Amino acid sequence: MLPALIFAAVLTIGHRYGDSPQTAVLTAVYAPAGKTVTITRTNIVGRYATVRVRGALIAGEPADDAAILLEHFSFGWQPIESLDFRGRLDGHDIPAANKVRLMDGMPAMRPGEEFDARDVGPVSDVESARLLSDQEFTPYVRVSGKYALVASYGGGGGEFVVRRVAKGWQLVAGGGGPASAEILAQRGLPHATICALRVHAAYCASR
Repeated sequence: MLPALIFAAVLTIGHRYGDSPQTAVLTAVYAPAGKTVTITRTNIVGRYATVRVRGALIAGEPADDAAILLEHFSFGWQPIESLDFRGRLDGHDIPAANKVRLMDGMPAMRPGEEFDARDVGPVSDVESARLLSDQEFTPYVRVSGKYALVASYGGGGGEFVVRRVAKGWQLVAGGGGPASAEILAQRGLPHATICALRVHAAYCASR
């Protein structure tokens, strides 16, 4: 369990975004020692983009040829998925025709289970919570009332839950693996809020 002092801290911006898909991608991938990352193709379709990179390290692992999915927000472009599995694309609310355009000229994805990666909640809250992520990829944010669940992955991550306070967002729990319904209840979140955030393994009537 993390010290209480950490849960009292107001979180700061993680800076995983850029003013173009290409600059944003370079906040999420790294070059091996003595080498450079090459961007070979970019597709922009509405508020989404895919960028093909070669010679990169993604989450510390070599990815010689990879596609990255990004989404545009008011603060800029943010990497939201490494598209090694099909489910990471299909979980987002993107029309089928736009998915085809996004994947044009991109490396093939492996089969993978689809999961719901749609943002939920007021746009302003979703965007401000997204800025808290310090991981390479931030697939979704779910907001319910004064609470938000942020999913992130890369060199670490998982899901963390924050509470809106006067100066921004305050960490409630999480950061390593899926958020825990039991811990969130212990931290004072109402059961209805835990269900609205769709916390893993929560017992909710609508599931």
